[in-house]
Amino acid sequence: MKEVLSKTQVDKESTFELTLRSVSQIDPPNFVFGDLEVGYSLLDEVEINCDTLCNDLSEALATENELIGRFVHQATDTIKLIEIIIP
Repeated sequence: MKEVLSKTQVDKESTFELTLRSVSQIDPPNFVFGDLEVGYSLLDEVEINCDTLCNDLSEALATENELIGRFVHQATDTIKLIEIIIP
């Protein structure tokens, strides 16, 4: 994160996209931690509810070089994955 732009709560129906994996960067960071057994989190801080997309997320993290997720907010420390985007 570079800077906090706003602390205003967003509408729970608002969607947003986050990079989950990118090997195009030098020394690419890990954005997603976990696995199918323990679940996934973003930066080891925000829980990812992958619901019916957990198997697809696991496979994409293992096989894709670039991966983006589309999310909605669920709770304070939880986001729900609603789409996996492979650019």
